[in-house]
Amino acid sequence: MAKKLIKKAHHIVIANTRGLHTIGFADNEGIRAVELRDAAKDVNVVIISIPFTKVAELPKNLFSELNKNVPVIETMNYFLLSDGLIEDLENGKLHSEWVSERIGRPVVKAFNDIAFVVAFLCSNDSAWIDGQTIEVSEVICNYVLKT
Repeated sequence: MAKKLIKKAHHIVIANTRGLHTIGFADNEGIRAVELRDAAKDVNVVIISIPFTKVAELPKNLFSELNKNVPVIETMNYFLLSDGLIEDLENGKLHSEWVSERIGRPVVKAFNDIAFVVAFLCSNDSAWIDGQTIEVSEVICNYVLKT
């Protein structure tokens, strides 16, 4: 996804819990590896794409400096067999609501639709994107990317 977005002149920061040295495709030409604590600083969109239960292990203050208008998109899915039993989810809580409670801010759920959004943003049709609204998974969000 990051490699497709840089082809349309978006600047990407990417982080993981294993450290900068494990992000081999970051090349400083559009994709910049950063420490996890810096991943949500000075960005226009955050996309969380990690194993579902790992969201509870994200640093509690990860989004403390993130502007409240910056959309946080989560692409994760809960699977009972691999993630173990999460009572809240088994009792009907929405996945995105559970994630939102863990990170302390609203999220947009976009798993299957994220491929469409990325494909659109990487196409010539997205040249007009500059703070416009895009519909993702039946949720309206303000989608702004750094250019």
